[in-house]
Formats: sequence, C-alpha cells, structure tokens
Amino acid sequence: MTQHIHLTNPRRRQLLLVSAILFLQIALLVFVSGRKQEFHIDEIYSYVISNSYDTDKVSNAENLWETWASGAEYGVLPVVQPGEQFAYGTVYRNTSTDCHPPLYYWLLHTLCSFFPGQFSKWFGLGLNIGLFMITGFVIFLLSDELFTSDKMKLLPLILYGFSPFAVETVTFIRMYMLQTLLATAFTLVNVRILKYGFTKKRLFASWAFIFLGAMTQYYTALFCFWGVLFFEVILLNRRDYKHFLVYGFGALASVGLMLLIFPYAIAQATGTSTNDVGNDIVRNLTNFALWKEMAIPLVRSLVDTVCYYSPVSRLLSVASICLLGYLVMRPAVLRKSGPCQTEALWMLCTIAATMLVISFIGGKHVFLRYLYFVIPLIYVLVLFALETLLANRDTLKRAVSCLLVLFAVGNAALGAVLDKSMYLYKSSSADTALLSSYRQYPCFLDVGRNRWPSVPTGNLTKLSAFESVYMATSEDLLTSNIITDYMNENDSCVVFVCTDTYWVEGMEADDFFHRALPEGCRYTFLCNGHHGQYFLVTKN
Repeated sequence: MTQHIHLTNPRRRQLLLVSAILFLQIALLVFVSGRKQEFHIDEIYSYVISNSYDTDKVSNAENLWETWASGAEYGVLPVVQPGEQFAYGTVYRNTSTDCHPPLYYWLLHTLCSFFPGQFSKWFGLGLNIGLFMITGFVIFLLSDELFTSDKMKLLPLILYGFSPFAVETVTFIRMYMLQTLLATAFTLVNVRILKYGFTKKRLFASWAFIFLGAMTQYYTALFCFWGVLFFEVILLNRRDYKHFLVYGFGALASVGLMLLIFPYAIAQATGTSTNDVGNDIVRNLTNFALWKEMAIPLVRSLVDTVCYYSPVSRLLSVASICLLGYLVMRPAVLRKSGPCQTEALWMLCTIAATMLVISFIGGKHVFLRYLYFVIPLIYVLVLFALETLLANRDTLKRAVSCLLVLFAVGNAALGAVLDKSMYLYKSSSADTALLSSYRQYPCFLDVGRNRWPSVPTGNLTKLSAFESVYMATSEDLLTSNIITDYMNENDSCVVFVCTDTYWVEGMEADDFFHRALPEGCRYTFLCNGHHGQYFLVTKN
C-alpha cells in the first residue's frame, strides 16, 4: 500500500513555512534589485572577466589605447558575443590574472551565455537571488540541527533573509552570495558529523565544500582551514585518531586538487604584478598599526549594518555580543537544552578566528563585504544562545520571537522604501545620464600616470555612452598635445581627468588643464567618475 504524505505532516508544514518565508524575502530582493541603477567597479570586473573573449581587463584591450574608439567598443567587453558562449577556457584565462579563482565567473558566464549580445544587471542579480534561495534552505537545516524549538529555529532564516546583510550580498554582483552558500553548507555538514558521526557521504560532502569554497573565494578556504583545525582538535580530544587522519588528509587533498586545477592561486594570494591586492596583503602582514586602524571602522561598519536605524543597530549588536559571551562563559547551561554544546562552540571559534584573520591580513583592502559569508552563521549562533537563555520560558520565548520577526520585517520594509541599499548607485546613474547628453562630443580619458586598470573599468558604463573615446595616460595626453590640437580646430569636448591620489597616481585638474588646453579655452565640471572627474571643455 502506498503511503501518502499529507500537508498535516509537521515536517511538511515546516518546509512549506520555510518556502513561504523565502518567497517573501525573494520578493523583497527582486523589488530592491529592480531599483539598482549603476554598478560598483568590482561588478563591472565580474562581467568583463566572465564574458570578455579578447581581453581580461579593459586596460589590456590594445585596440582601445591611444586611438579613437566608439563607446560601443567599450560596451562589448562585459557581454558574451554570439559564437563566444560557454567559453570556460577564456574565463579561466581571464581569472588567471585576477585576484579570485574562477568558479563564480564560470557560473555568471554560463547564465550570460544564454543571452548572447545582451547586457543586463539581472544576469548577476538573478544568479545571486537563486543562490540566496538555496542558502536559505541550508540556514534552516543548520538551525534544525541546533535548535529545540520549532518556532525559534525559523528565526535565523527570518532575521538574516530580511537583513541589510542579505540585501547587500544579493544586490552586489560578486561571488559573495555563492561564498555564503558554500560556507553555510560546509558548516551544516560538519555539525551533522559532530552530532551523528562520520559517514562516507558526510566526509565527501565536507571535502567537496572545501574544494568549491576555495574555487570561489580565498577567504572561504581560510574559513574552512579554521573549521578543519578546530574539528581536528575535537577529534584528538576524543582520541578518534582514525578519523583525525582521514578527515585531515581529505581536507588537504581538497585544497591540493584546487591548486592543481588553478595553480595561479598561490601567486594571487601572495601578490603578482597584476594583483596589487595580493602584494599589499604580503606587505601588511607585520603591520599591526594598520590592522588596528582598519579593524575599528570594520567593526563599526558591521555594527551599523544590523539595522537601518543606528541606535537600534548598536543596541542589537551589544545584545548579540552579550549572548555570544553567554555561550562561551556558561557552556554548562547548553546541556539543558540539547546536545549541541560542542557544535556551537566549534562554530563560534571558527567564525571568530576567520573574522580576526581577515581583518588583519586584508590591511587597507579589508571591507565589510569580505565578512558577508559568515553573517548567517552569526545569526544562527546568536539566536541559538537566545534559545538556550530562554529555555523553559515558553511565554517569554514566544514574545521575544514575535518582536524579532516584527523587527526583521519592519527593518526590511524601511530599507526597501527608503532605498537604503548601498549598491543601488542612483546618483551615479544620474551622472551617466548627464554624460549621455554630451554623447556627440568626443571624450578624452586620462587614466593617470600609469595604465591603471581600475580607471577605464570603473568608468565603463559612462564611456559606453559616448560616440568616440580616446584613452591614454596623463603624460601621453599632455606630451602629444592631442587635446590642444583638437580644441584648436573644434569647439567642445569632454575630458575625464584622473584626480585620485589615494588609489592611483592622479593629478589636480587645474594642473592637467593648465598643460592640456590652448589659450581661449575653459573647462566646466560636469560630474564625478571613478578615480576622477568629467569636465566639459569649450572655447570662450
């Protein structure tokens, strides 16, 4: 006789509730994503590295240097062209000179390959939303292993999925949502091993997530390193020497396989001529003053992102720190609510070590987005500590849960209505529209004293609006007198001057135009660009 599973089954109802929560969260993410109007430079890198068939960077496109090129020629670089679909070898080549491994770029390229000749923010956003949906189920499964209350085990998914962290991770078209999924899945598998013991399936799943995480972002490999190290300590304490060796060697083999497939990882992590981030990390390894200088704003940024209203954000952050302290200082109470003391402390140690090391080795290149992938796990731990604290207080537990749900939904609604997401770039979109009104004028692009790759990449969407663009270094533009010669024969042009001196070797706009313009010309500020400013140059 066939046994039918009805909706009255408690587990079935629970999964339906999870699906309903995710549906609401995805609706929120689609709404916010629809309001995204421009791109961060790293998002342009995502598209160019994933889809450019002829060059790994805009700055390496020789057909664009010191010659007149149409804006359309710039616009093709982030787009899969007909006949260039599913070119995974090209993506691999492009990532070999980047500072990240190729897995995310392969996924983005795959999606874009179904739409050759087209560019859309929805390719990257759609990929992130799909990854978020899978991550949501994994978060629930992880909570299901740790929590005893059926209602409270939904809180991590609710609070994270409606949080600014989730919105920023999805609306930023980079590998961080994939990284979050893999880190959460790695944690889930290892929590199950700690609870139920080793099986071949769990072992290979753990190793697989180490490999996939390392192929996505190097900080995921760092997270897995600490996870494996603390797991090995637990195995030694249990005198489980067999699994200590098997688990450890398997983890090493996973990283070894990643290096075999992508040997550029070593050079990228330590710094190369094409990877200034890696070079800076190596230089800053003993710079403790820089670590202190950067760690403070990083923590402040982490605290302020919990809620769109800063006082509430700080209050909740203090409460979360107290709950995590309770988790550490009173481990004995955990035994009253379930056999998850070891699992929770393993997670806490892994997350803490990862965040500490990232904040140190990142140096001046450490940003909050580098910590996005551990945020769901922090929500799980904080709420697990809360459930432990409220054990045997069912009425208070229900009241607190209701308040947290109302906070999560209200905070998300506030952020969506007021456009609080930091990756919408509405002002930058207005600048692009302004420049489009001058599209008939030629645009001279000053990339600074060197061929700094971030200048043309960061300005790619703006450059694509012009009918003709001339790109060169500062000295080439000035010594060739090309702007002077043009203005001697014409009335107007647009000039981008690389003025930034923090990231690149720019110069003052006044100094540039003093050397670049003939008598009788004036320059008027139009708008800001990436690493510099756009000016309209006209004759008096």
